[in-house]
Amino acid sequence: MSPEAYINNELFRLGLNWIEKKKNIEFSDVQQNYPNPFIDATQVFFQIPSKSMVNWKITDVSGRLISASNQLFTAGEHVLKFEKNTFHSPGIYYFTMESADFKKTFKMVKLE
Repeated sequence: MSPEAYINNELFRLGLNWIEKKKNIEFSDVQQNYPNPFIDATQVFFQIPSKSMVNWKITDVSGRLISASNQLFTAGEHVLKFEKNTFHSPGIYYFTMESADFKKTFKMVKLE
C-alpha cells in the first residue's frame, strides 16, 4: 500500500524515499535557506567534515556587502540564523558560503 493524499478531493499517490543519516560526514553541504522567501527570519543549515574556517557573506543584487563573517566551526552540523534587521529592505539577496573544501551561493528573498 502506497501513501496517498487528497487535495481538493483529488487523489495524489506519494512516493517515499528513505534516507539513511550517516554519523560520519563525508562531504561539506550547505542547504538553501529556510523559509525562503521569508519575512521575519531565515536559517541556513550546513555541515562540514572537519574543523575549519568558514566564510559567509550576504550581498544585495548590486553586489553591496550586507553582512559577513569568518568563523571557525567544529566538524558536524550547524545553523546560521538571520533576523529581518540583517536585511536593509525587502528584495533579493545572495548568500555565499566558502571554506577550503567548497563554495556555494544561493538566492534569498526577503518579503515586506
